[in-house]
Amino acid sequence: MKQPRLHVCRWSWVIALAAGLGGCSFSDTGLGVEMAPEPPAPERPPAGGGAGRAGAAGAGGGATPTDAGTPAPAPADGGATGAMMPPGGATDAGEDPGSSGINSIDSGPPPTGGAPPVDMGPPPTTAKDQCPTGEQALALCLRFENSTRDESSRGLSLSVQRVGFDSGPTGAALALGDTSLVKVEDHQALHGPSFAIEAWVRPSRLPTGSQRMGIVDNEGRYGLFLLPGGTLACYAGSGSVQAADVVDAGAWTSVGCVSNGQTLSLWVQGTRRAQAGHTPAATGPSLGVTIGSNNPSGDNLVGLVDNVRLWSGARSQDELCAAALGCGDQ
Repeated sequence: MKQPRLHVCRWSWVIALAAGLGGCSFSDTGLGVEMAPEPPAPERPPAGGGAGRAGAAGAGGGATPTDAGTPAPAPADGGATGAMMPPGGATDAGEDPGSSGINSIDSGPPPTGGAPPVDMGPPPTTAKDQCPTGEQALALCLRFENSTRDESSRGLSLSVQRVGFDSGPTGAALALGDTSLVKVEDHQALHGPSFAIEAWVRPSRLPTGSQRMGIVDNEGRYGLFLLPGGTLACYAGSGSVQAADVVDAGAWTSVGCVSNGQTLSLWVQGTRRAQAGHTPAATGPSLGVTIGSNNPSGDNLVGLVDNVRLWSGARSQDELCAAALGCGDQ
């Protein structure tokens, strides 16, 4: 019976040695397998040593990760984080490999020192200095931004003599003298029974006695004039309307005259000041339109004119108010 025990020990010894577990031993009961003691568990590396967060393995395996500090919280809007960095300059393992490893710095709001920024306000949509080319009812649009070009879709030709430019309500304005002449070619868009005149004026002086000063005139059809005492008058066909003491010398005033073919109304600072019934003038060719004088000549306005617009149709109160950049008091 001893031989089988030696046989068993022999093969057990081979297996034990191959596994690094030990070898055979003798006792009073015969040969047996002697098992090697279990190797001790590896020591944990000291705090701060070993691989960082980038080398950490899954749960329960590999080296123990070090404490890289609390990462900066991500902003709610997904933008750049603050200047907080992990200790030692290490970056998060989830960072883009192509990045420089440095978090973006949020510079915060611009400094408040120095001159405050200028608030330009919202862009105008129907303000008086606009010439919407898509408006077919816009017969003439003169902004006078260092130019006497008609900026309506029609692009009417002008004959201009002895004029200049000065500061206007929202840019440049046309400067007129005793001998200035601004004449617009005739066009059928200027002939309709319904019309609207919009303009800004700043006379250097007011007419006196029997004088008058032309603002816009289409001979025999309609005209807007300044009379003594700052009175504004509009004539069209068989009717006329006036408003006294509404224009001052040296001050900008928004003026307008509107006809719907039956009623003629006068507007100052976007507010209606007078109205009356009238019969429109006959349509057909005319001498064109003059700006800043009577047509064909005389009654010159001395001062500044700006943002002249003629419409081949009536305008609403809201539109006239917008052209005046806000309505004045009733």
